[in-house]
Amino acid sequence: MRRYSLMMILLMAGVGALCSPGRAVQYEPPINIAFIIHVEPVTPDSTGYAARIAFLQWLRQEAASRPFPFKMTILMNGSFAEWVLHYGDQQLFRDLEADGHELGTHAHSVVYQGPFNWLDVTDSTGRYGIPNYDPLWTQQIWNDATYWVDQLTDSNLTMCAFPFLCSDEGQFMNQFGFLSGPGNRSEKGLDYLGRLIRHPFRPGSDNRLGHELEENLSSPFIYIDHYAQIGNPEAHGYNCTEPAMEAALNQCYQEWLVQEMMQGDSLNYKVWTFGFLTHLWLFSPYYQQQISTFMDFIEANFVGHYTPRNNLIARYSTCREVVSEYLDWEASHPGQSSFSYIHPYPQVPLINEAMIIPQDLTQGSEWVEVYNPTAQWLNLGGYKFTNGLLGAPEHWQFPPSSWLGPFEHLVAAHNGSLFRNRYGLRPDFEVTGGTGARVLTGAGFFTLHDDVDGCALINTAAPAPMTNTSITDALSWGGNHVAGFTLPEPGVGQTYGRNAQSLDTGYGSDWHLNGAAGAPTPGGANSAGYFQPQVFVRIDPAAVPLQVPSSGGELPMYVTLGNELASAAVVDAWTSVVMPSGAVVGPLLLRQNRTLSPQDSFLVTLTQMVPGGAPPGFYRFDVRLGDYPNVVTDLAYLYFQKTGPGHSDDIWPETNTDLPLGLEAGDDRLPVPGEGGVRVSPNPFNAEARLDITLPPGGEAQLEIYDLAGRRISVASLPAQAGIISVTFDGRSLSSGLYLAVLTTPLGRVSAKMLLLK
Repeated sequence: MRRYSLMMILLMAGVGALCSPGRAVQYEPPINIAFIIHVEPVTPDSTGYAARIAFLQWLRQEAASRPFPFKMTILMNGSFAEWVLHYGDQQLFRDLEADGHELGTHAHSVVYQGPFNWLDVTDSTGRYGIPNYDPLWTQQIWNDATYWVDQLTDSNLTMCAFPFLCSDEGQFMNQFGFLSGPGNRSEKGLDYLGRLIRHPFRPGSDNRLGHELEENLSSPFIYIDHYAQIGNPEAHGYNCTEPAMEAALNQCYQEWLVQEMMQGDSLNYKVWTFGFLTHLWLFSPYYQQQISTFMDFIEANFVGHYTPRNNLIARYSTCREVVSEYLDWEASHPGQSSFSYIHPYPQVPLINEAMIIPQDLTQGSEWVEVYNPTAQWLNLGGYKFTNGLLGAPEHWQFPPSSWLGPFEHLVAAHNGSLFRNRYGLRPDFEVTGGTGARVLTGAGFFTLHDDVDGCALINTAAPAPMTNTSITDALSWGGNHVAGFTLPEPGVGQTYGRNAQSLDTGYGSDWHLNGAAGAPTPGGANSAGYFQPQVFVRIDPAAVPLQVPSSGGELPMYVTLGNELASAAVVDAWTSVVMPSGAVVGPLLLRQNRTLSPQDSFLVTLTQMVPGGAPPGFYRFDVRLGDYPNVVTDLAYLYFQKTGPGHSDDIWPETNTDLPLGLEAGDDRLPVPGEGGVRVSPNPFNAEARLDITLPPGGEAQLEIYDLAGRRISVASLPAQAGIISVTFDGRSLSSGLYLAVLTTPLGRVSAKMLLLK
């Protein structure tokens, strides 16, 4: 094999010279320029038919007028073919075939119901099953479109279909006798690689996202890639204007030229293609000019031109001609791959659990849990939940600086208040609810359970945000295939969740009802261990919104510490803050080797001073229990905002707390042996709380409830007998906030704080 220096390659990589063919070996076949024509459905009153015919006649004349007539692959919908027969225009299509053009099928989601009556079934079918997929409708769509186009040609061998699943596409192509599917895996080369696929190949049948371009040598058809509408600056999310097409073809040529020079006498060549498209309904001077200018460029530089090695650079080809060349190549290269690519998917973070049909059947009770399976901090700012449709306006979007730590879970709820009422804890993010959870920005009314079942987590900062490369993970059910699979619709009150290890293979088998647990497990691993006694921490804001002025100030919050175990637990407790940049500052408070009494919980107030020099933005304040610094038993956090520019030092002082340094559970109740005590459960509570009161011997006792303004809410006299009694406190008529339960006995007074959250 001959060797060339990089400099020589670059010197030779200019636009091809117009030379006559010589006797040199053809080391690389020419690039096949495939011009695809899509003919859309026609309305029942034939509106648009005449314009489509006029555009097609113009294209035919434009091709014939050139020194190198371009070739078209004309793919028609069945409803258009029906009108061709009605108006008796068959001769035009016979003439087109005689000119060397190809006729084939293009199938939108419409089915034949009777003469000039085509039913739109888009809501039931979609490419890759997004938003939904019905195999019976899809079968009829393919059948009806093929039948009518067959009336116009005996060589209907090419199909570009809108509705299909990758797993069914090969079956349909084989059933209806199609050999090629140009554009069926639309934009996946651009989505994943930033360019068209240069080589036709036999595509596989794996529905998983990222596998659309995986090769399967036993597939019954051949895929040919092409750009969408020439002249459109945002065709399927990409710039397809004429200058952009020139740049793309130049890039293809540079890659081809390197192969042409480097192959030498090797037979290790491949078939090359470059495709683009127009639609006949876009008949206008603008699109005519875009097509003519691009053809001028192609003919001035590529078609009919030869390299210094006397190899033809490019030629016009129909899809049928590309298939013929590919089959010849395949016969001489048995078992050799033409092209194959698997895109890494899912990416991180993962959807870990989703409540689809809540028990109260209220869409506001829906929630989604996200998991970070990596050892890195992830910024979810800009990520959003959608139903998976590209460009879907309805979504929940994470605001800037939404940080998710290593191996952490977060819960995003539609209505945080409904979520807290159901599960006894505040979600991390909410669309509405006023719980102090950080607010998701929304557009439209995104809901998990509707006519478009599915949930996709989209990274809007991805290189191609309008393509499925921006989908980091997805879950689909009820006929939607946005995740590459569809699951049965879950029952009321059941979630779909991954297993306890958040297994991720991309298949539907990763998902189970309630994960590996018997019930929903929001905020934690989907395992039965979620419901076992544990040491926990909860955090709630003292007021909302959580905002600190530019000069700095105090951030008050309520923290609940609890030990559900039957024995005492020795833990470390520490606080830290995650800056808007993701940098972690802390620990701001560290208490080590502290004892939590068994089966007890208590409430403390923390106050964090935020320095004025801290930059503006959203911060995350964390409270952790465990074995400092690396073992975290439980974590709770809340977000707050620092406004305005900073203007002083940015040293973060230690977190202040009203909790004594001993951190024993009894300290919050301040009981003195023999004086009695008060334990509140649950705490925080919604509507009702149980007060377990320990009464000392020695006379009557009195229980009083006060709000933070010092107003007495209620008072009750208690029996004069030693022991433990339980009292129910009804807070349904009260507003959310902190309350104080004060027990007075002949031996003294003790108190306990209670946090009412509605």
